[in-house]
Amino acid sequence: MTGVFLALSGISMLCGSVSAAVVMMARSSPAQIASSLGCSHIWDGTGLGFLFGCFFIYGSKVGWYHKVFLPVILIELAEGDTSGGSTWGAVDECALVLVSAGICAANLACPPPLATAGDVAMSRRGLATNLLYGDFIEAAYPFMERSAVVNACAYAAGGLATEIVYRSPNAVRSSAYLLIPAAVWFAGDRV
Repeated sequence: MTGVFLALSGISMLCGSVSAAVVMMARSSPAQIASSLGCSHIWDGTGLGFLFGCFFIYGSKVGWYHKVFLPVILIELAEGDTSGGSTWGAVDECALVLVSAGICAANLACPPPLATAGDVAMSRRGLATNLLYGDFIEAAYPFMERSAVVNACAYAAGGLATEIVYRSPNAVRSSAYLLIPAAVWFAGDRV
């Protein structure tokens, strides 16, 4: 009965249309976005991926990840094309997971002067979890908040990674929540 109601109400068609629009937006290259803004004759979209990477990091720190980013990743994954991956999933992996793992690795390799045993334990756990499961980006946030240099470097690394991903948004797709080699293999970028 519910299926009949949903079919007749048009909600299924609406959800499909919204999903298609979200996927199209998530996979638009910076050049396509510049063109749609009507400024492709003066700007090719270079730098837009960088800005999006910084926005992605900021958004994850202020609670947008589960409200905005993860739903878009899931919609992309559910789209069912042959790549099976998500452009925003690749951004998640590159701008959040690997940057967090890098911060944790740096803390273990060169501990900050005032590092506590808790900081070392958090860095070990963050590094292992991010490399094995891609799911503990929060491990880096205390270190980012304590150091403006670490924070700026994290934003720069996430921005650069996203700029690279958005050079070919339809070719590089992946997902966090995977072992790093599996995520790279899953990305589909064989160039």
